[in-house]
Amino acid sequence: MNKRVLCSLILAMMATMWAGMAQAETKYDFKIAGVTVTSDNCGDLSVIDGVTGTVKYEDATKTLTLENANIRCKAEGISGSGIYTSSKELNIRLVGNNTIASENGVGIWNERDGVITFTGNGKLTVNGSTTAAVSNYRKGIFSKGTITVSNCTLEVVAGEYGLCGGYWKFDHCVVRAKGDGSSNDEYAGSIGWIWEEPEFVGCAVVSPAGEYWKEFQKGENAYFSLFDVDNKIVTDWVVIADPTAGIEAVNPDMAEQKCGNYTLQGVRLSDNFESLPTGVYIVNGKKVVKK
Repeated sequence: MNKRVLCSLILAMMATMWAGMAQAETKYDFKIAGVTVTSDNCGDLSVIDGVTGTVKYEDATKTLTLENANIRCKAEGISGSGIYTSSKELNIRLVGNNTIASENGVGIWNERDGVITFTGNGKLTVNGSTTAAVSNYRKGIFSKGTITVSNCTLEVVAGEYGLCGGYWKFDHCVVRAKGDGSSNDEYAGSIGWIWEEPEFVGCAVVSPAGEYWKEFQKGENAYFSLFDVDNKIVTDWVVIADPTAGIEAVNPDMAEQKCGNYTLQGVRLSDNFESLPTGVYIVNGKKVVKK
């Protein structure tokens, strides 16, 4: 074999190798229902067992689109998370009504230094486990990084912790969160163990009335949990919304209440409005802020 033929063969082999490398699968830094999202499956993630609707990821914009999607996961532990991410940037765009349900794990798990931004004009309901063998997995959304909720709607519920950990920013959004708390953790509840008081833009906690952020120390770090007027962790629904919006935007079930004074959850109160503590109420069918 002469040198010219040998060189041609080597070049052909190298070209084949480079082509194979160019087409190699890329793995991204998050999982859906325990399955890693890759360049091969990202165009249609409904191929994953337990995933229906339109679910797709575009790496150029770091955007995961959920459009009338349902993600159900039955595995245990971290693998049981509906979405598990260690990505430095993940934009979750919500279109229509979407649901994440984790039977034995956390609904959404955001690892250390991860940044999640919820956008779009849709809604996402997150159901974390209520029965996981390990209580640490009974969380709706657990974060070790930063989460921003912008111009969309979230409803999050789990057995012990609703929203837990990390930094939070709520920007012109509607959020309902509930965690039932734990006899083993006095700071477990609807919103707890977050690293700083949340940032609010165009919205605020409108329910329950009289809530406040309680700071506590564990080890060398300070944390915050949402407490009520009785100095107990909030384990009922926490509602974040535009305090000037109509009640239908906060709790549609209250739209039919016309006469009397009510909480945002529909609990009838004293007829004497002046005797009520500072907070947000429904008075004769309209939302009123008492200062």
